[in-house]
Amino acid sequence: PSGYRDYPPSALDDVRAVRQGQRLGFTLGEMQAFMALQQSPTRTHVALAQFIAEKRAQLDARIAQMTAFRDALDHLASADYDWNAAGDCPITRLLAAAYTASQAEVMP
Repeated sequence: PSGYRDYPPSALDDVRAVRQGQRLGFTLGEMQAFMALQQSPTRTHVALAQFIAEKRAQLDARIAQMTAFRDALDHLASADYDWNAAGDCPITRLLAAAYTASQAEVMP
């Protein structure tokens, strides 16, 4: 009647979990799937383990990409590079190459 809704106390933890999941790289769709899995009366350890394994593989790939980029930046920072030669920027080339590589992984 007054427009207020009552939520169980666990709803706040659910919202916090979704927000933190997003900060850690989960998409809203992944968080929705996780929450549905968590709340399913027929949930199994196998289904949860599969969900975790898939996300772990994605994280491992992302960590490898970020580590390679960090190492490339470290190399550029320590190299004797003429930043003004022909208007070429090695960081731009690194980012463009990383983007091209990531698109190749997405497209079959």
